[in-house]
Amino acid sequence: MHVFLDTYAILAFLEGSPAYARVKLPGGATHEMNLLEAATILLRRGHKNPWRLLGRLDLQAIASTPVDLAAAALLKASDEGRRRGLSYVDVLSYAVARRMRLPFATGDKGFQGLPGVDFRPAA
Repeated sequence: MHVFLDTYAILAFLEGSPAYARVKLPGGATHEMNLLEAATILLRRGHKNPWRLLGRLDLQAIASTPVDLAAAALLKASDEGRRRGLSYVDVLSYAVARRMRLPFATGDKGFQGLPGVDFRPAA
């Protein structure tokens, strides 16, 4: 694996954003909650079978560990986490990417400047 994609990155990749053209898949990972979030968004956008579309990306779905949950809770509860407005899915997927020592690809402005983040705004 060479990159960890959050929901923002998954959707931007599927939409053909030039910012994500360099991302090489397969070979990426994501948290299982990012897949749930992406599938929900795709359903709301009218896709009939988002799982088929997401399956083509061939991302390895990673589950959390208790260490990930602790790291995510610490970030979410911190002043910085509150200031950045990061969601539970955001902090959990970021914690997993950090544990795996993978660059965390996102265009979410809340992550800009955090260690290990490969910030790529889609537009």
